[in-house]
Amino acid sequence: MEFCHPFKFYLSPNDNTQCKVLISVPKRNFKKAVHRNRIKRVIREALRLNGVSKLTGSHICIVYIGKETPEINSIIEKIKHVLEKAGKIGQESVDSTISPTD
Repeated sequence: MEFCHPFKFYLSPNDNTQCKVLISVPKRNFKKAVHRNRIKRVIREALRLNGVSKLTGSHICIVYIGKETPEINSIIEKIKHVLEKAGKIGQESVDSTISPTD
């Protein structure tokens, strides 16, 4: 688990080349589904713009933990930071699982 306010994200390596993303916005913070769905739409758009397809071989879970509805530009910048962080973490976990052959 990693933290980058207003996101918590979990990264899980897998053997598949396709990256799968789960986006969660808690009902506790946003009672109306309209607001939760808007935040998820904005996050998906930010992921699309920043090229989430570059992260191959991992599953990502993104949880929005903020208390207020975010602006689109701030979410795009934060998602870019999250993806950079996830890429570094993903690369470290891949490097640790690869063992040299004798």
